[in-house]
Amino acid sequence: MNESVTDKAQRGITRKLRILNHAQEINNSSKTCRYFGISRETFLSLATRLPTTRRKGLEASREDYGQAVIYRGTAPKAFLLDGHHRMETGKVFPACGNTLRMLQETRFAPHFDSIGDFSTHYGIFEGCGIPLPFGEDNSFETSGGCC
Repeated sequence: MNESVTDKAQRGITRKLRILNHAQEINNSSKTCRYFGISRETFLSLATRLPTTRRKGLEASREDYGQAVIYRGTAPKAFLLDGHHRMETGKVFPACGNTLRMLQETRFAPHFDSIGDFSTHYGIFEGCGIPLPFGEDNSFETSGGCC
């Protein structure tokens, strides 16, 4: 694995944790947003994605453990998480370890059934977690699909 990609992912996680810890220390999310130069929407996404109980267990990549979630349909017909995880009511949705933890350990838990555990590791979801070194046009790829 390209060490610089791993280092970059770890730095991103470290920064996210610094943002959340700062907000908790000063008890003011608005000041934290201004200090770190992020929007309120970004802050709320971080706070939802990184539940307090599991921040230390966050994976740098979208690891595939064969897990999935099923949205119960308790609110809208579909549930959208982070703008790219669209979960339809009653449909099995493959989930990485981070997504599973987010849904199990936050206010969203009552709205989902989960399948699987962390006993078998199948690798990283294709196109997720670690950017491919070169896209089809041989340029560095900065984003891709997700679990």
